[in-house]
Amino acid sequence: MKKIKFLFALCAACILLASCSDVPMPYLDPKKVVPSNVKTLPYTSSSLSTDWTMMYENNNPWSQGGTYTQATGYQKWDGSETKSNKEVEGVLVSPAISTKTDSNAVYLMFDYTIKYTNNVSGWEKYHKIYGTTDLSENGKLVEIPFTPEASPYTDWTLYSSGKLSLPEELVNQDSIYVLFYFYAPANASTTWELQSFEIGEGHGSDNPGPIGGSKTLPYESSNLNNDWSIQVNDGANNPWSQGGTYTLATGYQKWDGSDTKSNKDVEGYLVSPAINTTTDSSCVSFTFDYTIKYTNNVSGWEAYHKLYATTDPSDPNSYVQLTWTPEASQYTDWTLYPSGTVTLPEQFKNKESVYVLFYFYAPAAGSTTWELENFKIFAGSGKVGPDPKPVGDNLIANGDFESWNGNDAVGWKSSTTASSSGAVSQSTDAHGGNYSACLAGASAQNKRMAYKEITLLPGTYNIKFWAKSTGDKSTVNPGYVAVVDGKVSGSYVYTAYTDIPNQWTEVSKSFTLASTTTVNLVIMNPKTTGVNVLIDDYELTTSNGGIDGGDTPPTPPGPSDNSIPYSITFTSTQGDWTINDVNIATGLNYVWQQNSSYGMKASGYYQKAFDTESWLISPQFEIPTSGATMTLSHAMNYLSSMNRADCIECKVSTDKTNWTTIDLSPWPAGSDFNFVDATASLAKYAGQKIYIGFQYKSTSAGAVTYEIKSLSIK
Repeated sequence: MKKIKFLFALCAACILLASCSDVPMPYLDPKKVVPSNVKTLPYTSSSLSTDWTMMYENNNPWSQGGTYTQATGYQKWDGSETKSNKEVEGVLVSPAISTKTDSNAVYLMFDYTIKYTNNVSGWEKYHKIYGTTDLSENGKLVEIPFTPEASPYTDWTLYSSGKLSLPEELVNQDSIYVLFYFYAPANASTTWELQSFEIGEGHGSDNPGPIGGSKTLPYESSNLNNDWSIQVNDGANNPWSQGGTYTLATGYQKWDGSDTKSNKDVEGYLVSPAINTTTDSSCVSFTFDYTIKYTNNVSGWEAYHKLYATTDPSDPNSYVQLTWTPEASQYTDWTLYPSGTVTLPEQFKNKESVYVLFYFYAPAAGSTTWELENFKIFAGSGKVGPDPKPVGDNLIANGDFESWNGNDAVGWKSSTTASSSGAVSQSTDAHGGNYSACLAGASAQNKRMAYKEITLLPGTYNIKFWAKSTGDKSTVNPGYVAVVDGKVSGSYVYTAYTDIPNQWTEVSKSFTLASTTTVNLVIMNPKTTGVNVLIDDYELTTSNGGIDGGDTPPTPPGPSDNSIPYSITFTSTQGDWTINDVNIATGLNYVWQQNSSYGMKASGYYQKAFDTESWLISPQFEIPTSGATMTLSHAMNYLSSMNRADCIECKVSTDKTNWTTIDLSPWPAGSDFNFVDATASLAKYAGQKIYIGFQYKSTSAGAVTYEIKSLSIK
């Protein structure tokens, strides 16, 4: 870090140059601030502009506006039309202020924000406050205790510094000057904005705490960016970069302004904001999504990806390593997969401020890349409740919100943008059972919760649920939005606003679909009230519609849905196909799963490969006496050196007990996710009633991913 000894050297230089007509205005001329117009206590300055002066060496970081003063090295330099970084160093100097007081104590405070701290390693050292009684080269600088905090906000909201006590040697002086010191290196810069300076009689509160205070449980961060900081030791290279949707660590970067990437030795921590872990639950846990790529580049890479917790991120001796085993991604794309639940040790429960740290290291010879998203910390162990199924006439599962995966209500998370990020959390204030869902309220924007994608037949649908405001009043508006090709399509269709008091209130609405439609069912909490609302016992019923491919209301006799010709699109529904898990290892929740993008997807891999056997079995088909042909679109990846028939086969049975392999061709190559069309003759089964089964198997040595997007029999 550069020292500020240049300050008084500048003052002396300004005295010598005072008679020169071409001395730049930003340079401080001490003759202009001699105590001839000394401010008295209390003194305030809303913009730190009038009567305030700038001193700098070479490049001036400070600019004074009508409502604020700001320091940054990222400016339009030398008449350029575009901004760039330069090394800057300088101070903003107050007018002379008398600190004479009968209370023998003086405080100062101000509002501020410090943005873009992720750009600058060790940025805290570059934002300091000093006081002096003498601006000459003989003056003595006294540091005023101040701990800068990175702003957790995406806008330019300024927050209070708290009252800072003036050191004793600066109290009861005829005049003092307050100096705000700022430095930025040539490669990157923070931006420090100041307003509402105040100095007055009285004691300070020298530890105002983090801006905005600690986060409370549950807390989520989709990109591990806002509120998160990067900690790198002096002299080390920073591996971390924070993007709009993710945070990433690697030693393979464009270093020192180069246009090409290369490896460097890197080491550093990604540090969460302070989190208050006070809870009545037995423990506190967190999850995140991640991928670790290029592990073949680094021997012993597992030791270079670690998790820690601490109550003091400034003290490495306080770091406690957490139990977590990193897994190398087997995927060729950047798909992120769940971390599994990480439970904090007992000593971090019921603390006002706990920090979670992600540690990364890469040697100069090669680097992995670690990408992170969707951090969630919550009370409890995150254990999934019973596998929810629709009950009775209700078309959806887990409407009672009794099944949770961490802080996610099972089934109540869309793969589209219908769900507001971080909007839903678990509540023990329930209308029925043990839990309800808390839908967050915000005055700045509407918040939505959404049920997973389902495909509904034409008909009229009735929505009923119970709601309760966590304040005096909330408002809800239920409805739906259409989903096409895995994305929200068209406008949201809402029913009507309903005001919700601080007691459980029934909400009943209805809507009509003219055609078969894939939808996300949604509940909106509008910004007009902005108060959290609890949701429980949600039901969707119909007398003339139903789920496409599922149970529907009685219809006149005629061909069944499973008659030939038959077709099904698995990206929309699982239909009447069933899953039979013959062997599913501990640590794996499922093998087959319906997915709105890939159809019926099977995998025995979750952080590692497991020994599994699981079947996807069709409803019963009666093959015409003329025979039939099955056609499907399927994909397979990660076959590697394994034998395809040991991983996936297509079979036929007449009794669901004895199965015979049929000739399905072609099979995917097994090295990508490209879908290929395949056919199989069912002529052998003409005039018979059969079942079609896809048998998936994996071992701890390897697991393919197999997907079926659509299937037809004609």
